[in-house]
Amino acid sequence: MQIRERRRGAGRAIGGCEPAPLRMYSLPTGPKYHPTLRSSAEEKVVRLKHNLVLNLFLQQGPFWEAVQNVRSEWGITARRVLPSKGDRGTYRPIEQEPPDKWTKGRLEFNDRWDDALRSLRDRFVPNRLRRGLGHKFFGACVMCDPPEDSLLEFSKFGAVYPSVFWPA
Repeated sequence: MQIRERRRGAGRAIGGCEPAPLRMYSLPTGPKYHPTLRSSAEEKVVRLKHNLVLNLFLQQGPFWEAVQNVRSEWGITARRVLPSKGDRGTYRPIEQEPPDKWTKGRLEFNDRWDDALRSLRDRFVPNRLRRGLGHKFFGACVMCDPPEDSLLEFSKFGAVYPSVFWPA
């Protein structure tokens, strides 16, 4: 019995066995130590975002026209900047938001904005990839025009799901 407990490892208080020291702090961290696999869906979403941003920059094609329609419907004049998580005005029309958070007017505003962005997503993103794109990307496309020297950075705004696969 005592041999079996000793073999089971640390934390067993039988016959002078001592717990093993904690060594987790010494394990390296970071992406190079935790390999991940990119999904094919993620690659398709990234490629789609690149194409949409290019159409937006060139100001041509059906996506550009649809974005222009949303802008005119909402009275939005786009700024030529990179969207930022720290600046909500780069992906939401904050000037038009009602001031109180949980009022009926604010909730209706949020519903209207989400519907406008959902219509863009539903029209330009295939069904199988729709869960992969959040509304912040489409909000940025409506609120901002991509700067010429930052098209890739613009296309990276907003989360892409599925993003990474962590092996078990």
